[in-house]
Amino acid sequence: PTTITSSGDFGTLVPGTDYYVLAFGYADGAAATELTKHKFTTDPEGDPTANTFAFDISGVTARSASIQVEPSDKSVRYIWDIVTDAEYKKYGGNAEGIRSYLADYIKGQIDDFFTTPEEVVSVIGVRGDQWFDYEQLKPATTYYVWAACVDAAGNATATPAVSPAFTTEAAVVSTATATVEFEKYYNGSELYAIDDVTYKNYNNKAYLPAKVLHSADAVKWYTLYTGTDVGDTELYTDDLLIQYLVTQGTPDGEERRYGLTWNAKAYILAVAQDPEGHYGPVFRKSITPSLSGVSPISDLGFVTADAGTQSTPVMLRAVTPAAPLKRTAHVVR
Repeated sequence: PTTITSSGDFGTLVPGTDYYVLAFGYADGAAATELTKHKFTTDPEGDPTANTFAFDISGVTARSASIQVEPSDKSVRYIWDIVTDAEYKKYGGNAEGIRSYLADYIKGQIDDFFTTPEEVVSVIGVRGDQWFDYEQLKPATTYYVWAACVDAAGNATATPAVSPAFTTEAAVVSTATATVEFEKYYNGSELYAIDDVTYKNYNNKAYLPAKVLHSADAVKWYTLYTGTDVGDTELYTDDLLIQYLVTQGTPDGEERRYGLTWNAKAYILAVAQDPEGHYGPVFRKSITPSLSGVSPISDLGFVTADAGTQSTPVMLRAVTPAAPLKRTAHVVR
């Protein structure tokens, strides 16, 4: 018989844990040999108190930064993120203060899906070198990177480490612009009566087709619509709305199709980014559709309109300046 040798990297395994390697021959769509298994045990986790962290901070702009965290012992489990200078000082402005911050950080991530500290740690606890590109930072703000070795319940098992401070650049308002042009809206139920498949998302709603216009210096743009009243520019600043637009908005493209709730104010938002990564002013425009204001679907130029892809509304909330940032595990690359 022919012997075939293969190998594979199983990634980051849990220290001090028993594993089995399983193998069997396969031919003509079925197992051709008996199952062979080999048990092995990973080395125990290293001493967290002997571990050190190295931080690499690069690509800092007004709203972004690339962060790399390197533990000296790749087997230790730890949690890491960034914290604003204001929040850091609130907890004492030292590494020991991060112990208290860590406890609040974990509590802040308990929800209906992860109901205990252990479940949170199982998701956000990591081992080995880690990288993340932050894209929602506040301009002209000082931050620190922190890392803390933890047990399964999230208790710090060694003194946390804190990086030197880094400060984001001041925001530069770009000349790049994006706007959403709309005027007429239609009775979505009439369209649904014509085609209940194409227009299923517009039944009992106002159907609003719109066009996205952008300046020549815009390399990327985002749009979003929300039922939240964002007319208060002091509460919903451009900086805040840019965060929502970039993370939850619809990127690029030149056409939008909205299904709006009757007699409820909706805001359409847009922003553009220039080649240097700076954002222009946020476009915001409200509309309150009513049945008395609909236009006949014959104005669309054909019997059935082009439904396109419906944009999804986003509910926004005001974010307080002192709110800690949370880098959840599902977005770590």
